[in-house]
Amino acid sequence: MGSPVGGGRICSPPDVTSSISDDVQPHELLENPNTTYAEAKVMWEELLLPLDFSDLSLQDYLNPNSGNPIEIFVKSTESINALFDVLSANGSSVSKLDFSGISFDNMTWMTLVGCLNWNFKMTSLVLMKCGVSGAQLDRLAHDGQSFLARCLTLDISCDEEASVAHAQSLNGVLRQCQNSIVDLHISICCRDSGVIQALFHDLTMSKLRLLSLPDNEMTDEIALHLTRYICPQSCAEQGEQPPKKKQKLSPPSFPSLEMLDLSDNKLTSLGFLGPIILDTSMSRVDVEGNNIRDDALTVLQILLPSDGNTKRTDQLDIIFQPQRSTIPADKVAEANKFLGQFKVELTELEDPEEGIEKQEVRLTGEEFDLYQEIEGVGSITGELIARVNAAVLMLRNEGNLPAAEVIYRAFLKKQFDFFEVYDDGDCLYHVINKLVSPEIITREMIVKDLRSRKEDVAPFLDTDFEEYCKGVLDGTMWGGDVEIESARRILARQIVVFDSRHAFELKNASLWPTGVQLNDVYQVNSGTLYLYFDQSKNHYCALKRREIKVTLEDRRLIEKITASAELTQELVSSVNDQVKILRSKGAEVAVLVINQKVIQHGFDIRNGAKCIYDVINGMLSTNVDVNTVRDMVVANLRARKEDGAFSFEGDFEVYCKKLAEGIGQLDENGIYSLAEVFQCQIVVYNLDHLLEFKEGRLLPEGMKIHPEYRFDGTTLYLCYDPTSNNYYPLSKK
Repeated sequence: MGSPVGGGRICSPPDVTSSISDDVQPHELLENPNTTYAEAKVMWEELLLPLDFSDLSLQDYLNPNSGNPIEIFVKSTESINALFDVLSANGSSVSKLDFSGISFDNMTWMTLVGCLNWNFKMTSLVLMKCGVSGAQLDRLAHDGQSFLARCLTLDISCDEEASVAHAQSLNGVLRQCQNSIVDLHISICCRDSGVIQALFHDLTMSKLRLLSLPDNEMTDEIALHLTRYICPQSCAEQGEQPPKKKQKLSPPSFPSLEMLDLSDNKLTSLGFLGPIILDTSMSRVDVEGNNIRDDALTVLQILLPSDGNTKRTDQLDIIFQPQRSTIPADKVAEANKFLGQFKVELTELEDPEEGIEKQEVRLTGEEFDLYQEIEGVGSITGELIARVNAAVLMLRNEGNLPAAEVIYRAFLKKQFDFFEVYDDGDCLYHVINKLVSPEIITREMIVKDLRSRKEDVAPFLDTDFEEYCKGVLDGTMWGGDVEIESARRILARQIVVFDSRHAFELKNASLWPTGVQLNDVYQVNSGTLYLYFDQSKNHYCALKRREIKVTLEDRRLIEKITASAELTQELVSSVNDQVKILRSKGAEVAVLVINQKVIQHGFDIRNGAKCIYDVINGMLSTNVDVNTVRDMVVANLRARKEDGAFSFEGDFEVYCKKLAEGIGQLDENGIYSLAEVFQCQIVVYNLDHLLEFKEGRLLPEGMKIHPEYRFDGTTLYLCYDPTSNNYYPLSKK
């Protein structure tokens, strides 16, 4: 593997045992052009341990007590080399890096670009308030093609003197990621329409869903020019010249665009929205922080074509902050009523991130004392859970549902972070898509699944099946248990929903809702999705379990695994003991990292896929039909079960049905049957599970070894990552 651009290292030098002097601050070390690799490596290890590698913001780690962006000029290329080496040693799952507020000289930027190319898991990069120059953008476009080709999210801000030439350089970057980018956030001065034209010239970002151009000094004229790239056909029909003065119109630059953010610019009118209303399926436009002066009549004239017809069949939310001389509050309802026949809604929304906190709920007496105790408690005990459950039940019985939700939510926050979404009737879909991005769940996908299971679903509905499906499609039917079960099947993941009807309990030191029905086909693991349903508002929001970060003890164990010449029973026992401790703390990422290091001791991990049968076909260079393999595995399982070869906890028929439909995960019995189908030994290491030595080799704990097949050159070794539901082929070192 080659070195990064700029002469940086891929392989780390021998471990450094010294530490940074207490008198040296991290930013001072970064600003010193003479900082050595060894000094920087020690700095990063001390700064970033313990840490969560899944979403790394250097701004937070360098100055965790400051709410303002840090202005740091990184002059040492060795600092960037050391950073990526530390990440490589500890965080193979790193997908996003946030360098907000950190400036780069040209040499350090070259090193960064090379390291981004080398870190193959990286798909998201944040460079806000970094003042990236045109030359640096050219370097990224030319030497960062490997990273850009897989980039899903890019946040980038140019220097304050950005010009048309600067925009052309950024266009070169966007050209390299136009087939992959999903979310794009750009900060560049847009006082000149030429900037927009240079920025998006001859681009087609087929997967782009969110385009954010906030705080760019954009005027009404510039916004209209941007619209020409979103829907050139409509602009031409309204007498506007398309961006390219040719007879043949260019295709839209963003054919899949769903959300447009033009907040905090210099817009005074919504006039640019006319073409968007006419000829796109965009669902959200954010113009908060602008001085919109249109009155209700003007807005109606903008939103509706002169002939009163529109091609739009779904809802459009226009988000704006009411100001003096904008649409009066009493006129908004009138406008919505008039627009209802076109299913276009004009709304005034608060920031969704604020969510329930904006609701004033009065707590008195013991409930207020309990709320304060929850806020201050460091650990969760069984006695506290019992009191929380009793208080929530009492408040619900008294009809004080908002207060019950406040207590319930405050307690849930002890182990989960909340992520609010817009309360627009699609909140369930927003929540699931927020958690699984860049995958997506749509109403059409849900209805397709429901219709494939009509006989199973219809008896449990309170209305006619086809009427229900129609309501799901047109948005009149909100999401609930039926849609959640379909989402489980489509994503092949477990989905857990917390709401105040279900009391809390502890499972493996983790909060859990009692009495919740789960699909017994899917395991509860680090790929599980967690949701919260607020009954007082009929609203879902997303939950993310707070990760117990990799500690110094974990780091030392990883180094011990890496340094060991061979794996021993003693070392594997140490790993299993630490994994058990981490599991009890809910430290899922740490478990995955440690187990992966053990597996990498003897194997190289290659590119994988979600379907185990596809992976095996690739390993054997065969092309066996996947559906045929599924049927053979299920038939083998049924025969072995009938012969009494194994017992099964749960509904065996449901398990077999899910496997046949391709939405179930194979357990150890399924792997055993798969080995018989392919007539070879198959070993699957689940990164969530313990390991053991058996017959002189490292195997998953409890694995059923097939007695007919030897461990030889035909043995297939795979690794399963529950966070991505992917199987990875392993090759022996």
